[in-house]
Amino acid sequence: MRKFITASIVAFLAWGLPGLSSTGASAADLKVIAVPPIKDSLSEVARKLEAASGQKLDMRVASGYDVLKMAIASPFDIAFVPPLILKEPEAAAVFRVGSVVAIGSTELGVTVRASAAKPEVGTPEALKQTLLKARTFGIVPSAAVGSQVAQLFDKLEIGQAMKAKLVNRGIVDEVIRDLAAGDIEITILPINVIIGAQGIELVAPLPAPLKQAVPVVAALPLKDGPNPEGARDLIALFKSEAGAAVLKSKGLTPD
Repeated sequence: MRKFITASIVAFLAWGLPGLSSTGASAADLKVIAVPPIKDSLSEVARKLEAASGQKLDMRVASGYDVLKMAIASPFDIAFVPPLILKEPEAAAVFRVGSVVAIGSTELGVTVRASAAKPEVGTPEALKQTLLKARTFGIVPSAAVGSQVAQLFDKLEIGQAMKAKLVNRGIVDEVIRDLAAGDIEITILPINVIIGAQGIELVAPLPAPLKQAVPVVAALPLKDGPNPEGARDLIALFKSEAGAAVLKSKGLTPD
């Protein structure tokens, strides 16, 4: 197994160069659970690794607190989660919370339907008024971003007023779908998720006094999954120059 994974790393770091070939070995699929902000980066890595060496990623994507539920329910090799999730009481029984690795981050941004007029959100007061005027606001309560948005509402002193406007959805993709269809008027999501989605458009990042980072860290299971070497090597890939380039291409700032 180790020989195969090492070959995968070499292939990844040198992608695009001639002469690379699969080892011909058969390795267990790397079981990955992840939150939406890093989904596209993982998909890119998965495509390149499989093409270069045959190593496959078995990836499941869910909102932050649902990723924690997945980690509790079934074996996994590595999880890419927001640090906020690791503060939950159940996390200590699932993750090696003392050995997480920072991978990258994005920011929160305001987004609307692609064909809609862009509202004014350049200052905290302008954002406040835009949110108060909105008919509906999409949110995923189980996502860590949902918690960040709730904190934002509190800072703007509009938490109570926004309750009647909230359209709760189970996953970010459902919010994007309904925003693009016009069933939701406005929402706040990680900027790299907005940019990668169809039918919606970034209005602007949150104004400077309210800016919020959306970090993603890699966490290993408390008990090794089926492919622990592959999990550690995937972290190494993201910490390499080639991995950093993938993160940047998908709108994340490498850590």
